[in-house]
Amino acid sequence: MLRSLILSIILGVFFSVCLTFGENIFEYDTAAANFPCTLFTVRCPLIIAVVFFIFKFAPKLNEIFYFDLAEFFSPRKIFFISWLLIFLAWLPALFAQFPGIFAYDALAQVLTYNLNLIWLHFPPAHTFLLGFFTSTLGKFFGSHEVGFLFYTLLQMLALSATFAIISAHMVKKKLSGILIIAWQIFFMFCPLNPIMAMSATKDIFYAIFFALMILSFENISSKKFFLPIILTSFLAIIFRPQGIYVFLFGIFFGILLMKNLRLKLTKITFACVGLFFLYNFAVTNFFGAVKDENDTIREMSSVPIVQLSRVAIYRREEISDEEFLEIKKYIPNVESYAEKISQGSSDFLKANFNAALVKENPKNFFALWKKFLLKYPADYFDAFARLTAPLWYPPLEFEKYYSAQPYFQYESFKLNGDEIIFEENPFENRTHKIFKIDASFQIGERFISGEETKNNLIVIENKILFGLERLNNFYKNLAYKYSYEKISVVRFLFSSGFIFWLLMIYIFYCVAVKNYRGLFHASFLLGLWLTMIFGPITLYRYIFPIAICLPIIFANNFSK
Repeated sequence: MLRSLILSIILGVFFSVCLTFGENIFEYDTAAANFPCTLFTVRCPLIIAVVFFIFKFAPKLNEIFYFDLAEFFSPRKIFFISWLLIFLAWLPALFAQFPGIFAYDALAQVLTYNLNLIWLHFPPAHTFLLGFFTSTLGKFFGSHEVGFLFYTLLQMLALSATFAIISAHMVKKKLSGILIIAWQIFFMFCPLNPIMAMSATKDIFYAIFFALMILSFENISSKKFFLPIILTSFLAIIFRPQGIYVFLFGIFFGILLMKNLRLKLTKITFACVGLFFLYNFAVTNFFGAVKDENDTIREMSSVPIVQLSRVAIYRREEISDEEFLEIKKYIPNVESYAEKISQGSSDFLKANFNAALVKENPKNFFALWKKFLLKYPADYFDAFARLTAPLWYPPLEFEKYYSAQPYFQYESFKLNGDEIIFEENPFENRTHKIFKIDASFQIGERFISGEETKNNLIVIENKILFGLERLNNFYKNLAYKYSYEKISVVRFLFSSGFIFWLLMIYIFYCVAVKNYRGLFHASFLLGLWLTMIFGPITLYRYIFPIAICLPIIFANNFSK
């Protein structure tokens, strides 16, 4: 009792701090405004009480509402029934945005695939997969739309099958049939699920393999799951650039927490890391993959870029002209930080970031960053809080956070004359020009001429089938008008911050009941979240792998 109470107080205060910082950063433009006054209100003890109630009574819900679904259906039958129902429930969404959502990095990935250029900015495995279906298979069928349709169907089948495996897992864990049916309804009808299933982004296949990896680790004590663990872990590693770090983070905690499994975890680690290095060697040496070091520096500098920019803009009257010009030397468009877009995403600032200068002398850049850290630590914290708010602040209204990209993309890229455009908000006719169809590029040492771009570019056009305009408008309202934010409880099902809170509740509960295996599984999810917050990346597709793993880990503690 005392252990649970202490952990409830710690977690309750942490959640209260998140709410306070989140409210302040958008209301006052600084996270810690009137911090003691705004934290120690009636909200803090109320949250502590809610967390303590969850710790004590939530696991009993399964017993209260329990009935054994396995009396009627075996886990095998549950899997096939669940798979069929989920896939059928998602088909109307596909017909409303046929043949899928060709967005995010898909345009550049298929272009580089057609150019026989493997750019390590994207996971090569996903580039090959997407390029093969959209381009190679598209040429075979005489239509790139048909080729992309096959990719979409494969992804929908794989994701719906993963959800069905989770349902079967719940039956094996003797979770109440009522709760299993509730999750099944969520899998089928939460509109984010079919949207993600149709989205051409690496994060969906990563989510699939990540969830299968967590499920495989559930059976780590069984010898027959040794190879499935290695296979799913390896696939998860190669479908996201940070996959290897997430894997090693989870393994570290597994070795730390479970003495009896240390040898097996060590063997799994050596096998997966070995396969990963062989894979990298093959991709780099046999296929001539291109690694743009300047691009890597830009990605790694995302947080320092916005922190220095905030100091340059918010402390302009306090810093000298020489100091301002030194910052501007690294961040030429530093003035744009005054706009909301650049505060909510580092993309606009790092696009012109002088990575070559950092590469030439990294010590100078670090010294500059450290200098202003010591002088203006609060500004650094505020810049970080403003940038990462969606990942820890559940009530956030996304349009107020960042307006250059929607929280999740529904519209594909469009061809407008000789330009490729990205629709930020089709209702308000807000669009961005991506590039011209005959634009030239420099990727690493490889120069791509305008003629090459024009001859290898593929743009997928969407169609609405079977008169599903209303359903299409429903999804567009979700994506671009954030209509779900108007529904007080439902809105949290869409919130990255709420997903993080649920993960923290699970982790603290495992500590309270000394469930070390549960902590081991959760450490992979926490490791993934940490890569996002230090990235930082805040669109829903990035948090999706954690979202689909929550029913897996909760079923382990809240089953009978």
